[in-house]
Parts: sequence; structure tokens; C-alpha cells
Amino acid sequence: MMTAPPEIAWGVLVRTPDTDARHPQFVALCAESVVLGRRPERYHGARADRVRLAHSRVSGVQCLLRVNENGVCLEQHARASNETKVNGHTIADARRLESGDTITLLQSRDVIKYDYFPAGDAGDDRLVAALEARGEGAARELAAVREEAARLRAAAADDARRLGAAEDALEALRRREL
Repeated sequence: MMTAPPEIAWGVLVRTPDTDARHPQFVALCAESVVLGRRPERYHGARADRVRLAHSRVSGVQCLLRVNENGVCLEQHARASNETKVNGHTIADARRLESGDTITLLQSRDVIKYDYFPAGDAGDDRLVAALEARGEGAARELAAVREEAARLRAAAADDARRLGAAEDALEALRRREL
């Protein structure tokens, strides 16, 4: 069985059984800050990993997990329109997390909850699964970026062909005027 060195991940989020399976089962917490939300790329703070939760009722940037010398804190993002809870209690300020705490990002008809575990408490299987999922997510992101780049190159080539045809037509008109 593989074991990840502690410096690779400082914690793991594990999807609770009542959370829709469309959301990541494991989230490796590797960066100093981790942003959770529907559009986490909108977070413009310090270097942070971004975890996308594809649900229309999750705030664009819902919350942040931060690790420092005092432990791990969960913070509600200032502009989040939804409450973030820890063990059923709404957080107003940064809240220090303990192993096994449950983070609730959505509690309505649909539920999005994760249990937090420090890397040392997560167990090798969870930690490895979270790191593998992180790699798969990065591979999907890279594939999407490559696909978009190919689409943009094709569109640019089409634009260049149209521009060439327009320049040829303009040149033909100029010759007729002479």
C-alpha cells in the first residue's frame, strides 16, 4: 500500500453518504489555502487550490480552508450567499477544524457535506484516493484547456481565411476602379 509523505497533503475532505455522488468523493488539501465553491476561480486571494462544486445553489466562492501554525481554519467567504456550517453550526468567523468535523455547504433538498480529516487521521486509503482524484482532476482540466486551445486555433485559422478572402475581394475592387 502506498503512503503519501505528509508534506504532499495536510488533510482530506471525505464526502458524506448523504451527499450527491456527483460531487468529489475525496478532496486532497495540499495548498496553504483551499477554496470551495461553484466558481472557485473567482477567488483572487493568495495562491490556493480551487475545488469546484457543481451545484447552482452553492455560492461562487463559498468558503476557504487555511492551514497555518495554529492548525486548520474554515472561513465563510465574505460575499458568499449561502451559509457554511461546521457540525451543524453556522460559522461567522474563522473556525478551527478538528478531525472528524463535518462541513455543510448546502442543506436543503440537496445536501453537500464533507468530513474533514488531517492527513495523519485520514488513513492511507483515503489519502491516496484523494491524491489520485486530484491528479485526475488536473488531467481533466489540462485536457479541457487543450481542447479550448485547439478550438481557438481553428477559429483563428477560419478568421485568417475569411480575412484573406476579404483582402482579395478588396484588391479586386481597387483594380476595377483603376
